[in-house]
Amino acid sequence: MKLLENINLDTVNISRIETIIKQQNECLLEMYKLLLFDETTAEPDNNKWAKAFLETQIKALEHIQKITEKHKQHFSKKEDKYNNDDNNNDDDDDIEQESLF
Repeated sequence: MKLLENINLDTVNISRIETIIKQQNECLLEMYKLLLFDETTAEPDNNKWAKAFLETQIKALEHIQKITEKHKQHFSKKEDKYNNDDNNNDDDDDIEQESLF
């Protein structure tokens, strides 16, 4: 899989992971509710596989959330350092721009 090639483990965007987990959990819950509603109708479909898929996804996201919390502090420090370095470079650029005029 191309996506999994050349992975850099120096940075992990924890805030992005947290946002996606929250959004996916909300969406998975709505899908599960839809399946439960379908089961209350006169002609329900066989939702066994879909429910199993959703339950697996929810469990996987719970595990990723646990791992995210475990390593959040490590990557937050690196993310803060990266953001501070960027801000310092911006200040240097501003000073350089001012000196040109």
